[in-house]
Amino acid sequence: AKGATLYMLCRSKERAEAARDEIVQETKNENVNILLADIGELSQLRKAVESLQSMETKVDCIVSNAGVLLNERKETSEGNE
Repeated sequence: AKGATLYMLCRSKERAEAARDEIVQETKNENVNILLADIGELSQLRKAVESLQSMETKVDCIVSNAGVLLNERKETSEGNE
């Protein structure tokens, strides 16, 4: 929506900043924010959610665009697959 506030949850600061710059350039909407977290680590995800909750009282939409293809089973440092 025009004028919406966008929060991007990203693992890489550099890639996030490049994506934010492209979105701002294409939409002219400066309300694009970055939250850094590796969603494979639940502790980082919880911190990102707490950060978002401290900035917003309501979230209207979530778009998830993440994926990985692994040939072998791997676990995070927290023991999650």
